[in-house]
This record gives sequence, structure tokens and C-alpha cells, in this order.
Amino acid sequence: MNDCLLRTALGVNCSFSSITGFLMTFSPGLVGGMIGFENSIILQIVGGGLLAFAGLLLYLATIAREPQLLSMLASLGDFSWVGGTVVLAFISPSIFSTIGWLIVSMVALVVMACGLAQVIGIDRSYRSNDPARVGWLRHCLEYRLDTSPQKLWNVTRDVGHIHHHAPSVVLASMVEEETEDERPVRECQDEKGQCWREVISIDDEEMRLDLHFLTERDGFPFPFAQMEGGWMVQPVPEGTRLRVWWEVVPKRRWAAFVFMPLFSVLLRRSFRVTIENMRDAADGDEERVVPAKDKQPIIAGAC
Repeated sequence: MNDCLLRTALGVNCSFSSITGFLMTFSPGLVGGMIGFENSIILQIVGGGLLAFAGLLLYLATIAREPQLLSMLASLGDFSWVGGTVVLAFISPSIFSTIGWLIVSMVALVVMACGLAQVIGIDRSYRSNDPARVGWLRHCLEYRLDTSPQKLWNVTRDVGHIHHHAPSVVLASMVEEETEDERPVRECQDEKGQCWREVISIDDEEMRLDLHFLTERDGFPFPFAQMEGGWMVQPVPEGTRLRVWWEVVPKRRWAAFVFMPLFSVLLRRSFRVTIENMRDAADGDEERVVPAKDKQPIIAGAC
């Protein structure tokens, strides 16, 4: 996941918000004199809010493992600041002096630039690394498990029984459908009764499972024009590494910076239970939902 641009934009926004918030909070008289606004209390309240906002941006730029969702909300906050400036100019043009409006407008332009840079950074963090896949977005989850790679692969490749492990899938079955290379097709149904089909490729040597979603079928429930995914089981010294990924082409590309972070969070939350269930099934546990207390916790992250 390439989030360098996103974190850089967040850092710049943090610096600008910190400076602005500091001046408004601790030197309201100076700021008020520059923009022609005499109410120091309001300036200090706004300044305090900016300092809190800067703290959030600092966390996202440096510590957050997956900053996209909160960065999207921060960008919406930036755009709200700009929108509020425009509205204020129309409903109360005399609130600031001429020089004050020039300063306020320049601040709004910087805030807009930071928000746009964050949006571009969010989008870039999801772009596929494959140069041949222009327009594709990718989200990948990686898990470290203390179980046998071969046993976990046996559970993973049992594609007709994914509903035994995934709470959101109530039914899964293999269906007969003609494909170009005669690969098997799985049909899944979720809790809402929505159905979709996936063409499956299984590579036992690489312990890899690839999925091609039949997005062109009527009633496909996801907002993607194209969708693929995959699973890969890999042995590591501490046990097993499992990677799960999705690559998609959104139907509404312009809205990807909003729904991709939401999509990613939903996947991360729902798949943790699925992975726990699969690990327990690989270990032969009868109770799949709650792992045994003596097991090591699953280590999860983006990849």
C-alpha cells in the first residue's frame, strides 16, 4: 500500500493547521487586528478546534496503520471549512476587513489544496501496483496465524464450504456454468439474500486461490464494474501467513475516495471472525467462532 503522498499531505495540513490554530488561540488580538475581527473569544475557540484537528492529522500522518478512513473525514472537514468561508462571504461580507478577506481567502485556498492532496493520496494508496491495470483499485489484508500452512490451505481450498466460516455468507455452492477454460464456479448468498458468482482458480503448489467475480450478471450486489480477488497461504517461521486481496474497478470512479475506505474497514472487521473460524477449522476445533484461550492472537495488517 503506497500511502506516502497521503501521509505527506496530512503532514503539511497538520503544520498549517497547527500554526493557524496557535496564532488564533494564543494571539487572538494579533489575528483579529490583521483580519479586522474583534471578538477574541470566537478566535480562540476556532483556534482550539484547529489545534485538536492538527493533533488528529499528526496521528494519521505518523502513527495510524491505515489512515484512509479518518483522512477521508478530515478531507471532508477541509472542504467544509472552504464551504463555510464562501457562505460567510455571502451572508456577512462586512465581518472582515478587505485585507482580512484576502487573508481568509488565502487560508481557504491552502485548506482546499490540502484536502484535494489528501483525496488524491487516498486514491493512490488503493491503486493496483500492476501498470497494466490502469483504473483498478486494490485492498489487501495479511494475517499471521499459529497453525499449519497445509491444514489452513485445505480449509481455504474447500471453496464450497466458505459459509461455514464467513458469518456474512449464509450459503455457498458449486454451480454448473460454462466458462472459457472450464474453471469451477461458486455461487454465494449473503444475509440479505443477495447472490453473486465467482469463477475460481486453485493452485495447490503455490497454495493460491484466485476469484473472478461475474459482475456482468443481473443483480450483482457490489458497486464495481469489475472485481477480482484471491487468497494465498504461505509458510513462515512463526506459523502461517495468509493474504487476502480484492482488486476492483468502481462504477463511480470519482467517489472511490469515500467508499474504498469504508469498504476496507468493513472487510477488515468482518474477515477477522472468518479467519479465526478458518484457523479453528484447520486445527480441528468444533467451536469455530471463539478461538481457544491458549492460542496466539491473530496478527492482522494491510499488505
